[in-house]
Amino acid sequence: TKKADYYEKENEMGSLSLAKGRSDIYTKLRKQIELLETDTHEAQRKIEELELEEENLLLGSHQRLIEMDQKFTTAEERLKDEILLLQADNHMQQLLIDEKNIEIAEKNDELMLKDKEIEELNAKVKNLNDRLTAAAKSLAW
Repeated sequence: TKKADYYEKENEMGSLSLAKGRSDIYTKLRKQIELLETDTHEAQRKIEELELEEENLLLGSHQRLIEMDQKFTTAEERLKDEILLLQADNHMQQLLIDEKNIEIAEKNDELMLKDKEIEELNAKVKNLNDRLTAAAKSLAW
């Protein structure tokens, strides 16, 4: 019975130390789980922050794209208007040039007629000179 008491005591002490060891392990595991949960919550919070930041950047980029597109559209419209004005001005200038070319052609026609008249008059003068020269020669005879 003394022996049985001794083994029982030893068993109780062994059970206590085993229970104490298990308790320590569970405590350590709980602390590690808590740390992991804290890290997980922190990581999740950081992910949410980054997602929000990404969303804000995308919205900002989208807004800038819209603004740039509006500026481009405005510039494109101004250039189209300017091109139309230049084309209209070019057309008017071409009409003026065509009108001046017609005037020049008419003046050239007039000059050609005057040249023909001058040639005819020169031929008459030469004819008259030839006749005068012939008449002067016959008088001189």
